[in-house]
Amino acid sequence: MIEDYRSGDPYRRFAADALGVTKPTKQQRQVYKACVLGQIYGVGAGTLARNLRISKAEARRIIDQTNTRYPVLKAWSERVQIKAAHGVPITCVLGWSLKMVSGTSDEERTFLNFPMQANAAELMRLIIVRAGHLPLIGCAHDSFLVEDAIERIEQTVAELREIIRQASRDLFGGFELLADYNPETDCVRYPDRFVDEREREDGMRHWNWLMALVEETKNADIGLHNSGQGGASPDEKDGIAAVKDEETEEIRV
Repeated sequence: MIEDYRSGDPYRRFAADALGVTKPTKQQRQVYKACVLGQIYGVGAGTLARNLRISKAEARRIIDQTNTRYPVLKAWSERVQIKAAHGVPITCVLGWSLKMVSGTSDEERTFLNFPMQANAAELMRLIIVRAGHLPLIGCAHDSFLVEDAIERIEQTVAELREIIRQASRDLFGGFELLADYNPETDCVRYPDRFVDEREREDGMRHWNWLMALVEETKNADIGLHNSGQGGASPDEKDGIAAVKDEETEEIRV
């Protein structure tokens, strides 16, 4: 699994080897990605089949391929399940722990999910602390967002990537995360806006919905002020300007 990860795209490499092709399609990659992550979370053949809209037999075949390719992952998952069954807490690298109480299937899935999510949270927290001097504006799932002047942005990104790599080495026994970054697609310069690939594929549905809400709110504010008798007071004018400024800033971000 580490070798596949270091190839740059572990899911694409797994799909290529499993299917005997050189360049698996995006859909084929997604199928094997869903299976690998699903095994970490305890997803069975039935759930995998429903999620991917494939037959249960096909889902079982892909799960068998995953277990054969990653026997250490399978053994680790089984150890976690044994700990859960015996009420033994599972602990992250910085001491955050979880103990199963009720023994329900939902709690077992939470227990299986905990090591990945909690250790990732520990890592992201450490990165945020170490990147406190950088113009870090937030994180999105497993990514970090920075905002800087055009002439400094590449240097800022390079520094953040090194912080990520160093934090992963410190936290995970020398294992280094790749800290992926593509300057062609991941760096957005004014007046362009960052748009997630999945959002583009979905026809910008969420973005258009958000912009419609912004426009609706703006029109409602204008209508509210215009409906009053007489001119607006200086305070009211300032209030309108503040709302517009706030909306403009939100759109830019």
